[in-house]
Amino acid sequence: VGAVSLKKKVFRALPTICRDRLPGGYASFGFMTEPGHELPIGVSRRRRIGVDHVGLNCAACHSGTVRDTPTSPPRVVLGMPAHKLDLQGFVQFVLECSLDSRLTPAAVRAQFPA
Repeated sequence: VGAVSLKKKVFRALPTICRDRLPGGYASFGFMTEPGHELPIGVSRRRRIGVDHVGLNCAACHSGTVRDTPTSPPRVVLGMPAHKLDLQGFVQFVLECSLDSRLTPAAVRAQFPA
């Protein structure tokens, strides 16, 4: 899974550029986030040839949440199955949005004003 990567800015821009395909952001596929972290759990950043890329790591498929009580906030447990992750849906979204005519260099740059 980690062998395929996207430029970080493209990864961050896809949910906005193709929002009709992904109304709930990456959480729509079951990716979890932690407060204060830019990327979902299981998505790691690598610097390749001077450019930030992201890819999936083990935690994408091997982390989940539990609640101590029905009203408790979810607690992330590393190593448990990612029971809400729709990896196939995520890959399909990336492929479809990558082929969408709206995904242009200008559209990506517009998401990150200087």
